[in-house]
Amino acid sequence: MSMDIDVRIVAADNHDDDKRDLPGLVDKTEKRAEFVYGVNAYNGTLYQGVFHPPSVDTIYLLADEINIISPRKTLIYYWAVTNEYKADFDSMNEDIPGTLEIRLKGELVLTVEPTDYVIQYPEGITRGAAEVYLGGAAQRKYGEWEEALKAYRLDVSEYYENSRNWRTDLTDRVQSGEITSEDDVLVSQPMRPADFLYSSTKVFRGVPLNLPPGRYDIQMRSDAGKIVADSVKELVVFQSDRVGVGYIVIPEDKWTTP
Repeated sequence: MSMDIDVRIVAADNHDDDKRDLPGLVDKTEKRAEFVYGVNAYNGTLYQGVFHPPSVDTIYLLADEINIISPRKTLIYYWAVTNEYKADFDSMNEDIPGTLEIRLKGELVLTVEPTDYVIQYPEGITRGAAEVYLGGAAQRKYGEWEEALKAYRLDVSEYYENSRNWRTDLTDRVQSGEITSEDDVLVSQPMRPADFLYSSTKVFRGVPLNLPPGRYDIQMRSDAGKIVADSVKELVVFQSDRVGVGYIVIPEDKWTTP
């Protein structure tokens, strides 16, 4: 799962660790293992990966759409340049087994266990609708994507080989006087394969949720029956309002993206 987007820091409540209460003092190289929720959230057009560290109390999701919440244990650290926590999923990315419990007004309304999932864009990211596959279908569709990518790479390799042969042959024909017009060149030139737009994530594990609007409470219960520390959060599921055009503005003197 892609986790490239991070969250703004929220003051922590643990006063036993002064560095955690004063994030500006935390060395960005100081990493600690924490429970986090990795979220692949649908934004109306595509899925965006975010993660929610213990300091964030609320998760926001779009209603009536499949969103994926993934309980994880990873290394997090504070990055002072952009005033936010970041996650080092490359060094640690452990699935947390158990069941996600969803409550509405204190009443348990849903329990869901993690499952395999994959997110794909058959027509390309931003060019067509996203498709989410769960369980065995996730493995199957990812396998189909791998085969399609393999076939594309073979086509590209064949194209480059044909192009090399074509250039060699073209040089010989020009020198022998067989080529008399530009049309002769264009007709015989190999055609490059169309761009490979079919996009897919890897197969990850997470909890798929498709909820109506409301304010929920969630928590992760381990296989031993205990509530996982730092897993209790508020979940706000909201209805989309309208569709509009958005812009991302980056100051000229800012060397990192917002």
